[in-house]
Amino acid sequence: MNAGEGQAGALVPTGDCAATPGVLKVIASFEQAGKRVMTPAVENQLHCAAEAASGEPAERAQDSSRKVIDITPASVATTVVPELQVLQQKRLAISSDGAASGAERDWFTGQQPGVNWLFPGPEHNPRSPAVRIVIQHLPGQTVLLAQPDGNPVDALNFDGTLISADQKMAVSIWRGVPLGEGANLFHADVLDAAGKPVQTLSRSLHYANTPARAELVPEQSILVADGKTPPVLAVRILDRDGRPVRAGVTGPLQIQAPYRTQREVEFEQTRQLAGSDRFTPQYRVEGDEGIAYIELAPTTESGNAQLELSFAQADNTTRRQEIRAWLETRARDWVVVGFVEGTVGYKATVTKAFSIT
Repeated sequence: MNAGEGQAGALVPTGDCAATPGVLKVIASFEQAGKRVMTPAVENQLHCAAEAASGEPAERAQDSSRKVIDITPASVATTVVPELQVLQQKRLAISSDGAASGAERDWFTGQQPGVNWLFPGPEHNPRSPAVRIVIQHLPGQTVLLAQPDGNPVDALNFDGTLISADQKMAVSIWRGVPLGEGANLFHADVLDAAGKPVQTLSRSLHYANTPARAELVPEQSILVADGKTPPVLAVRILDRDGRPVRAGVTGPLQIQAPYRTQREVEFEQTRQLAGSDRFTPQYRVEGDEGIAYIELAPTTESGNAQLELSFAQADNTTRRQEIRAWLETRARDWVVVGFVEGTVGYKATVTKAFSIT
C-alpha cells in the first residue's frame, strides 16, 4: 500500500529562497499489529518561483514527480519459512470452480474406446447442489440416466453427445443434474442401436454442504511463534457422515487470547479509518479436501492456540467444538545490544568500537 507521498516541484515565494532553498519532508505514521510505526522521511527540495519561471537552473526547476513508499502488510512476508512457502503453493494450486466441475476438459484425451463413467469420479466433492455427468460409450449407443429416486434425469439437463475425431468414441453429457444433501446414487443404462441393454453403470455422489465437526490437520499447519511468520491452523471441516464439506462453506469461529486472526487485526486497522462495525472471525473452506486455513497474526508467544467452532444442528441448536494447536518458538539469530563494563565482551570490544553518528 502507499503509506505516504509528497509532490515535488512545488513553488515558494522568492526572497531568501535561493540562499536557503526549502525542503519538503513527508513521514507516514500508522498502526500495525497494535504498534505505532513510521516510515522513513521522504525529502524533496522546493524550487524558487523565479527559477521555475525563468527555467534557470533547469535541473532544479524540473518536476521530479512524486515519491512513494510501499509498505508490505505483515501478512505478506518477504522471507518466509519453507513450510509456509509449500502451503502457499498448495493453496494457489487449488482448482477453480469451473475446472473442478469438469467445464474445462477434453473428454477424449487419454481414453480408449469402450463404456466408462468419466465424470464425476468416485471421490468428487461437488461445490454446488448441481453436477455435470459424463458417460463414455461407443458411437451409435445411447444412455439412459436415472436419478437416485429411479426416475429419469430431466431431458432439459441433457447437453448432447460428442463424437471423437476418429469416430471411435462418444460421450453423453448432462449438466445441472440436481443433488440432495448426503449420498446420491445414480444409474446409467447404456443401450445399443436396437435399444437393448449393453451395460449398466452406477456411481454415488456425496454432497457435503452442512458442517458438523472439525479436526486439526497438523501436516498442513504452520505452528510457529517467531514474531514474523503468520501461524496457520489447517482445520478440516466434516459433515455428519465424516465427509469433507464442499469448497466455499463458511462458519463462525473464536480464538482465545493472546492470539488473534490476521484478518481481525487488518479489519480493526481499516475500521479506525472507515468507522466500520465490529469484526466477526470466520473460517472458509478452500478446495475439495474440506480444509479451512485460519491465519493468525504473527506472535512471539508460544503456547496453546485455542479455536472454538460453532455448528448449527438440525434441531435448531448449536454444537461447539474446541480445537487446540501448540505454537512453538524457533531458534533465531542473536543480536548483541550492549556490553557491561568489566565483562570479557566489553574488554574485547572497547578498543575496536567506533561511533556511527
